[in-house]
Amino acid sequence: MQIGLINLLNRPFPLIEGNKEKFILSLTIGVFVFAFLFVFQPFGLRELGEFKNLYFLGYGVVSFLVEILFTFGLMNSFSRFYDPQKWTLAKHLINALFFIISLAFFNWLFTIWLIYPNYSPFTPFLADTLAVGFFPIIFIFLFLERRLRLKNIGLSTKINETFSNASNIPNGKNIKEEIELLKIGGKNIAPEKILCIKSLGNYVTLCYVENNEIKEETIRVTMKQIENSVEGNADIVRCHKSYFVNLKKVTNSFGNARSLYLEIEGVDFQIPVSRKIAKELFAKVV
Repeated sequence: MQIGLINLLNRPFPLIEGNKEKFILSLTIGVFVFAFLFVFQPFGLRELGEFKNLYFLGYGVVSFLVEILFTFGLMNSFSRFYDPQKWTLAKHLINALFFIISLAFFNWLFTIWLIYPNYSPFTPFLADTLAVGFFPIIFIFLFLERRLRLKNIGLSTKINETFSNASNIPNGKNIKEEIELLKIGGKNIAPEKILCIKSLGNYVTLCYVENNEIKEETIRVTMKQIENSVEGNADIVRCHKSYFVNLKKVTNSFGNARSLYLEIEGVDFQIPVSRKIAKELFAKVV
Protein backbone atom coordinates (compact mmCIF):
# COMPACT_ATOMS: atom_id res chain seq x y z
CA MET A 1 0.00 0.00 0.00
CA GLN A 2 2.86 2.38 0.82
CA ILE A 3 4.46 1.76 -2.58
CA GLY A 4 1.11 2.37 -4.27
CA LEU A 5 0.73 5.70 -2.47
CA ILE A 6 4.27 6.75 -3.45
CA ASN A 7 3.59 5.84 -7.07
CA LEU A 8 0.36 7.84 -6.97
CA LEU A 9 2.08 10.93 -5.56
CA ASN A 10 4.88 10.68 -8.14
CA ARG A 11 2.50 10.64 -11.08
CA PRO A 12 2.88 13.56 -13.51
CA PHE A 13 0.42 16.39 -13.10
CA PRO A 14 -0.22 19.40 -15.37
CA LEU A 15 1.05 22.80 -14.27
CA ILE A 16 -0.70 25.93 -15.48
CA GLU A 17 1.84 27.97 -17.45
CA GLY A 18 0.00 30.58 -19.51
CA ASN A 19 -0.54 34.03 -18.00
CA LYS A 20 -4.18 34.05 -19.12
CA GLU A 21 -4.84 30.69 -17.45
CA LYS A 22 -3.08 31.85 -14.27
CA PHE A 23 -5.22 34.98 -14.08
CA ILE A 24 -8.43 33.02 -14.69
CA LEU A 25 -7.45 30.54 -11.94
CA SER A 26 -6.75 33.38 -9.50
CA LEU A 27 -10.03 35.07 -10.34
CA THR A 28 -11.92 31.78 -9.98
CA ILE A 29 -10.46 31.21 -6.50
CA GLY A 30 -11.38 34.73 -5.43
CA VAL A 31 -14.95 34.36 -6.72
CA PHE A 32 -15.27 30.90 -5.12
CA VAL A 33 -14.19 32.20 -1.69
CA PHE A 34 -16.64 35.10 -1.91
CA ALA A 35 -19.49 32.81 -3.07
CA PHE A 36 -18.76 30.20 -0.39
CA LEU A 37 -18.80 32.77 2.42
CA PHE A 38 -21.87 34.50 0.97
CA VAL A 39 -23.88 31.25 0.79
CA PHE A 40 -22.78 29.39 3.92
CA GLN A 41 -21.51 32.19 6.20
CA PRO A 42 -19.56 29.79 8.46
CA PHE A 43 -17.55 30.49 11.65
CA GLY A 44 -19.98 33.08 13.01
CA LEU A 45 -19.84 35.31 9.94
CA ARG A 46 -23.62 35.76 10.05
CA GLU A 47 -23.08 38.15 12.97
CA LEU A 48 -21.00 40.65 10.97
CA GLY A 49 -23.91 43.00 10.41
CA GLU A 50 -24.98 45.06 7.44
CA PHE A 51 -21.50 45.26 5.90
CA LYS A 52 -20.86 41.53 5.90
CA ASN A 53 -21.13 41.21 2.11
CA LEU A 54 -18.34 43.76 1.76
CA TYR A 55 -16.25 41.72 4.18
CA PHE A 56 -16.97 38.59 2.14
CA LEU A 57 -15.82 40.50 -0.94
CA GLY A 58 -12.68 41.50 0.94
CA TYR A 59 -11.88 37.86 1.69
CA GLY A 60 -12.39 37.08 -1.99
CA VAL A 61 -10.03 39.87 -3.05
CA VAL A 62 -7.38 38.70 -0.56
CA SER A 63 -7.69 35.15 -1.91
CA PHE A 64 -7.36 36.42 -5.49
CA LEU A 65 -4.20 38.38 -4.61
CA VAL A 66 -2.63 35.43 -2.77
CA GLU A 67 -3.13 33.20 -5.82
CA ILE A 68 -1.67 35.94 -8.04
CA LEU A 69 1.36 35.99 -5.73
CA PHE A 70 1.73 32.23 -6.16
CA THR A 71 1.19 31.93 -9.90
CA PHE A 72 3.06 35.04 -11.03
CA GLY A 73 5.53 35.48 -8.17
CA LEU A 74 6.61 32.17 -6.70
CA MET A 75 6.42 30.25 -9.98
CA ASN A 76 8.81 32.72 -11.60
CA SER A 77 11.11 33.03 -8.57
CA PHE A 78 11.38 29.27 -7.95
CA SER A 79 11.32 28.01 -11.52
CA ARG A 80 13.38 24.91 -10.66
CA PHE A 81 10.69 23.70 -8.28
CA TYR A 82 7.90 24.75 -10.65
CA ASP A 83 9.33 22.84 -13.61
CA PRO A 84 6.36 21.83 -15.82
CA GLN A 85 8.18 18.70 -17.02
CA LYS A 86 8.84 17.55 -13.44
CA TRP A 87 5.56 18.61 -11.88
CA THR A 88 3.91 15.77 -9.98
CA LEU A 89 0.77 15.23 -7.93
CA ALA A 90 2.90 15.35 -4.75
CA LYS A 91 4.32 18.77 -5.69
CA HIS A 92 0.82 19.95 -6.53
CA LEU A 93 -0.48 18.89 -3.12
CA ILE A 94 2.49 20.53 -1.34
CA ASN A 95 1.85 23.69 -3.30
CA ALA A 96 -1.86 23.52 -2.40
CA LEU A 97 -1.08 23.10 1.30
CA PHE A 98 1.34 26.04 1.26
CA PHE A 99 -1.26 28.09 -0.62
CA ILE A 100 -3.98 27.33 1.95
CA ILE A 101 -1.65 28.22 4.84
CA SER A 102 -0.78 31.50 3.10
CA LEU A 103 -4.44 32.11 2.32
CA ALA A 104 -5.37 31.55 5.97
CA PHE A 105 -2.59 33.86 7.17
CA PHE A 106 -3.48 36.82 4.94
CA ASN A 107 -7.20 36.43 5.54
CA TRP A 108 -6.48 36.27 9.29
CA LEU A 109 -4.56 39.56 8.97
CA PHE A 110 -7.51 41.01 7.08
CA THR A 111 -9.83 39.87 9.87
CA ILE A 112 -7.88 41.41 12.77
CA TRP A 113 -7.13 44.56 10.76
CA LEU A 114 -10.64 45.39 9.58
CA ILE A 115 -13.25 43.20 11.28
CA TYR A 116 -12.25 41.81 14.71
CA PRO A 117 -9.13 43.50 16.16
CA ASN A 118 -9.25 41.12 19.13
CA TYR A 119 -9.79 37.99 17.06
CA SER A 120 -8.38 34.66 18.27
CA PRO A 121 -4.80 33.54 17.47
CA PHE A 122 -3.86 32.35 14.00
CA THR A 123 -3.88 28.61 14.78
CA PRO A 124 -7.69 28.20 15.12
CA PHE A 125 -8.20 30.29 11.98
CA LEU A 126 -5.74 28.05 10.11
CA ALA A 127 -7.48 24.90 11.38
CA ASP A 128 -10.84 26.18 10.13
CA THR A 129 -9.38 27.06 6.72
CA LEU A 130 -7.73 23.65 6.35
CA ALA A 131 -10.94 21.90 7.38
CA VAL A 132 -12.93 23.77 4.74
CA GLY A 133 -10.43 23.72 1.88
CA PHE A 134 -7.70 21.09 2.00
CA PHE A 135 -9.59 17.80 1.80
CA PRO A 136 -11.95 18.91 -0.99
CA ILE A 137 -8.86 20.10 -2.89
CA ILE A 138 -7.20 16.69 -2.47
CA PHE A 139 -10.31 14.98 -3.85
CA ILE A 140 -10.46 17.39 -6.80
CA PHE A 141 -6.77 16.89 -7.63
CA LEU A 142 -7.06 13.10 -7.51
CA PHE A 143 -10.12 13.26 -9.73
CA LEU A 144 -8.40 15.57 -12.24
CA GLU A 145 -5.24 13.44 -12.29
CA ARG A 146 -7.22 10.32 -13.12
CA ARG A 147 -9.37 12.08 -15.72
CA LEU A 148 -6.43 13.70 -17.53
CA ARG A 149 -4.32 10.55 -17.37
CA LEU A 150 -7.04 8.34 -18.86
CA LYS A 151 -7.81 10.95 -21.50
CA ASN A 152 -4.19 11.19 -22.69
CA ILE A 153 -3.68 7.43 -22.51
CA GLY A 154 -6.77 6.96 -24.66
CA LEU A 155 -5.60 9.55 -27.16
CA SER A 156 -2.16 7.96 -27.25
CA THR A 157 -3.65 4.55 -27.97
CA LYS A 158 -5.65 5.95 -30.89
CA ILE A 159 -2.60 7.71 -32.30
CA ASN A 160 -0.49 4.56 -32.06
CA GLU A 161 -3.18 2.62 -33.88
CA THR A 162 -3.20 5.29 -36.57
CA PHE A 163 0.57 5.34 -36.95
CA SER A 164 0.55 1.57 -37.38
CA ASN A 165 -1.50 2.11 -40.54
CA ALA A 166 0.78 4.03 -42.88
CA SER A 167 -2.04 4.82 -45.25
CA ASN A 168 -3.59 7.14 -42.67
CA ILE A 169 -0.49 9.29 -42.24
CA PRO A 170 -0.26 12.48 -44.36
CA ASN A 171 1.65 11.99 -47.60
CA GLY A 172 4.09 14.77 -46.86
CA LYS A 173 3.54 16.60 -50.12
CA ASN A 174 4.31 20.30 -49.89
CA ILE A 175 1.71 22.78 -51.05
CA LYS A 176 4.61 24.63 -52.71
CA GLU A 177 5.71 21.72 -54.86
CA GLU A 178 8.59 23.59 -56.45
CA ILE A 179 10.37 23.84 -53.09
CA GLU A 180 12.29 20.66 -52.38
CA LEU A 181 14.39 21.87 -49.45
CA LEU A 182 13.44 23.66 -46.26
CA LYS A 183 15.62 26.48 -45.00
CA ILE A 184 16.19 26.08 -41.25
CA GLY A 185 18.33 29.03 -40.24
CA GLY A 186 21.30 28.86 -42.59
CA LYS A 187 20.81 25.17 -43.36
CA ASN A 188 18.96 23.76 -46.34
CA ILE A 189 17.53 20.32 -45.66
CA ALA A 190 15.07 17.94 -47.26
CA PRO A 191 11.84 17.72 -45.22
CA GLU A 192 11.91 13.91 -45.13
CA LYS A 193 15.27 14.02 -43.32
CA ILE A 194 13.94 16.08 -40.41
CA LEU A 195 12.96 14.15 -37.28
CA CYS A 196 12.15 16.94 -34.84
CA ILE A 197 13.18 20.42 -33.77
CA LYS A 198 13.62 21.50 -30.16
CA SER A 199 13.75 25.12 -29.00
CA LEU A 200 16.72 26.45 -27.02
CA GLY A 201 15.76 30.10 -26.66
CA ASN A 202 17.08 31.89 -29.75
CA TYR A 203 18.59 28.61 -30.93
CA VAL A 204 17.13 25.24 -31.83
CA THR A 205 18.38 21.68 -31.87
CA LEU A 206 17.67 20.16 -35.26
CA CYS A 207 17.48 16.35 -35.23
CA TYR A 208 17.76 14.84 -38.69
CA VAL A 209 18.96 11.81 -40.60
CA GLU A 210 22.04 11.88 -42.80
CA ASN A 211 23.69 8.83 -44.34
CA ASN A 212 21.43 6.61 -42.21
CA GLU A 213 22.71 8.26 -39.02
CA ILE A 214 20.77 10.46 -36.62
CA LYS A 215 22.48 13.80 -36.10
CA GLU A 216 21.82 16.84 -33.95
CA GLU A 217 22.81 20.36 -34.89
CA THR A 218 22.35 23.60 -32.95
CA ILE A 219 21.21 26.45 -35.20
CA ARG A 220 20.50 30.10 -34.40
CA VAL A 221 16.90 30.57 -35.48
CA THR A 222 13.59 31.31 -33.75
CA MET A 223 10.60 29.00 -33.62
CA LYS A 224 8.55 31.60 -35.49
CA GLN A 225 11.04 31.54 -38.36
CA ILE A 226 10.82 27.75 -38.46
CA GLU A 227 7.04 27.98 -38.46
CA ASN A 228 7.28 30.17 -41.55
CA SER A 229 9.78 27.78 -43.16
CA VAL A 230 7.61 24.68 -42.77
CA GLU A 231 4.34 26.41 -43.62
CA GLY A 232 2.42 24.27 -46.07
CA ASN A 233 4.22 21.07 -45.13
CA ALA A 234 1.71 18.45 -43.99
CA ASP A 235 4.18 16.34 -42.02
CA ILE A 236 6.24 18.79 -39.97
CA VAL A 237 3.96 20.33 -37.37
CA ARG A 238 4.37 22.37 -34.22
CA CYS A 239 3.15 20.13 -31.42
CA HIS A 240 4.31 22.28 -28.49
CA LYS A 241 5.58 25.80 -27.95
CA SER A 242 9.13 24.39 -27.90
CA TYR A 243 8.88 21.52 -30.40
CA PHE A 244 8.24 20.68 -34.03
CA VAL A 245 7.89 17.04 -35.06
CA ASN A 246 7.85 15.15 -38.33
CA LEU A 247 4.72 13.01 -38.05
CA LYS A 248 6.14 10.50 -40.52
CA LYS A 249 9.00 9.72 -38.11
CA VAL A 250 6.96 9.15 -34.96
CA THR A 251 7.28 5.55 -33.78
CA ASN A 252 5.30 5.64 -30.54
CA SER A 253 3.23 7.85 -28.26
CA PHE A 254 2.19 7.64 -24.64
CA GLY A 255 0.18 9.79 -22.27
CA ASN A 256 -0.07 10.74 -18.63
CA ALA A 257 -1.96 13.38 -16.68
CA ARG A 258 0.61 16.04 -17.59
CA SER A 259 0.68 15.63 -21.34
CA LEU A 260 0.76 13.47 -24.43
CA TYR A 261 4.27 12.53 -25.62
CA LEU A 262 5.65 11.37 -28.95
CA GLU A 263 8.74 9.21 -29.43
CA ILE A 264 11.06 8.83 -32.40
CA GLU A 265 13.40 5.87 -32.64
CA GLY A 266 16.98 6.98 -32.06
CA VAL A 267 16.03 10.32 -30.46
CA ASP A 268 16.90 10.28 -26.76
CA PHE A 269 14.10 12.52 -25.52
CA GLN A 270 10.32 12.49 -25.63
CA ILE A 271 8.45 15.19 -27.50
CA PRO A 272 5.54 16.72 -25.54
CA VAL A 273 2.27 17.67 -27.17
CA SER A 274 0.48 20.59 -25.57
CA ARG A 275 -3.11 20.03 -24.45
CA LYS A 276 -4.34 22.69 -26.86
CA ILE A 277 -2.72 20.98 -29.84
CA ALA A 278 -3.42 17.34 -28.96
CA LYS A 279 -6.83 17.16 -30.64
CA GLU A 280 -5.58 19.12 -33.66
CA LEU A 281 -2.60 16.79 -33.99
CA PHE A 282 -4.82 13.73 -33.79
CA ALA A 283 -6.98 15.17 -36.58
CA LYS A 284 -3.90 15.41 -38.80
CA VAL A 285 -3.11 11.73 -38.60
CA VAL A 286 -6.58 10.20 -38.98
